[in-house]
Amino acid sequence: MALRTDREKTAHLLRRFGLGASEAEIEFYGSGGYEKAVERLLTPPEDDGFDIDPSGIRADLEKRLDMQTLTYWWVARLMATKAPLRERMALFWHD
Repeated sequence: MALRTDREKTAHLLRRFGLGASEAEIEFYGSGGYEKAVERLLTPPEDDGFDIDPSGIRADLEKRLDMQTLTYWWVARLMATKAPLRERMALFWHD
């Protein structure tokens, strides 16, 4: 089935770039049309709004709780980011 409307295209784009999208995100990214949605996704804001600094979390095997905390932090970031492509690419290249 071909995507016909800018809204359908934007929703599809957001599903591919991130982990899905809420109605509010589809409205935000799609408000200027499909091309504007692509532009917004490829030029994310410098300040992503995350205050937690993961650099202080040690990842050695003896500190499993810290690793679990880091994992929770990363999953939360993936779900709430304003820059889904950057986070998805970080996850892709992490392994």
